[in-house]
Amino acid sequence: MKSVFLCAVLAFNIAQAQTSSPESNTVSEYEDWSWTPQSNDTLKVKLGLAVPRYNFTILAPSGLADAKFLPNSPSKTSVGFSYRNLGFTASVQNPVDEEDKENYGSSSAVDFQLRFFGKRSYEFFLQAYDGYYIENSAELDPSYANTSKKIFRDDIKTRNFGFNFYWNLNEETFSQAMAFDQAGFQKKSDWGVSAYFHASRNSIAAKDAFIPASSTSQFGSLGDLDGMQRDTAGPGVAIGGIAVYQNFYATGFIGLGVGYQRVNLEYVVKDDETSESMGTFSTGRLGFGYNGLRHSVGFQAISDAVSTTIESGNIESSNIELLVFYSYRFENVNIPPANLVSSWFD
Repeated sequence: MKSVFLCAVLAFNIAQAQTSSPESNTVSEYEDWSWTPQSNDTLKVKLGLAVPRYNFTILAPSGLADAKFLPNSPSKTSVGFSYRNLGFTASVQNPVDEEDKENYGSSSAVDFQLRFFGKRSYEFFLQAYDGYYIENSAELDPSYANTSKKIFRDDIKTRNFGFNFYWNLNEETFSQAMAFDQAGFQKKSDWGVSAYFHASRNSIAAKDAFIPASSTSQFGSLGDLDGMQRDTAGPGVAIGGIAVYQNFYATGFIGLGVGYQRVNLEYVVKDDETSESMGTFSTGRLGFGYNGLRHSVGFQAISDAVSTTIESGNIESSNIELLVFYSYRFENVNIPPANLVSSWFD
């Protein structure tokens, strides 16, 4: 929490200690656009409370059973900065309630995101979770049928890192920077299409098989699985839209892609396997709130998922986050190093 507070103080000091003002966006330049970017000398600081879920689900080849794994990380405090077409968000996990620890165990989480917004948007992410509980424990182990406690596995660890690259085909009508980072002002309701490219590496590891021994027979060979490393890369297409009334807005964005996957599966007894095939990935975002000249407040939900078919079964990993936020814009800010980096991504 101290690090989040220091970041906010630093942002405030930068805003107050500006030396010169770079040229601001002119009104005429965006007269025919459906939105107007915030001026180049604006620094926006966003504070948020997020509920994250980096989950993975193992679906049995029969399709009649699945195991849903979730970390017990109820909320995070995040701080974000937006300047020109640059954006950065970092977060820390808040303390877990003792009753939740008793029922769901205790997980640890690290989550970093770095974004460069523009006609070409770049999004980098790194997530690491240690400790998972099985949401549908009672279905997999009858001894959990009459209790609120879940099967908790402190040995399960996940790592997820990669990037998304978006090419906005309708920059003048819809922008993710405006819709989900409030990096400007939407003048009228509109929509747009983007092409995008996704690349990521997901890994899941444990000391023992993921599936409880009482349900191993329902999952076939996947019941013996205790590790997976998956590399995914490929193109996709996305569509987004935003509706506005005065300073209030509601927005959505959804994308789907198909790409190359290389998957390494590790088993307790069976020999490890490596395969190459095609897999799917998706992204989805929803948001609504108020976006004023200085103050913004809102709610948004973000979901990214990667799916792989294995022996007629399936393993899907998904990053889902709910966020409530407040942000404030500082004007007349000049950060020369950031100006240089920003020019690389225009």
